Amino acid sequence: MKILLIEDELKTLQYISKGLEENGYQVDTAADGKTGKHLALRNSYQLVITDIIMPG
Repeated sequence: MKILLIEDELKTLQYISKGLEENGYQVDTAADGKTGKHLALRNSYQLVITDIIMPG
């Protein structure tokens, strides 16, 4: 499963991404909304996980 993870707190982004990858998921990450939107529009994801309060 291909997942897009959008999170502006770097430690949280790394922690969640690592856990997902260790469980066999393919994870793309973005540290801001602009980059996340760019990735989401140009790739196909089965799941997008995003921080609810984030700049950009």
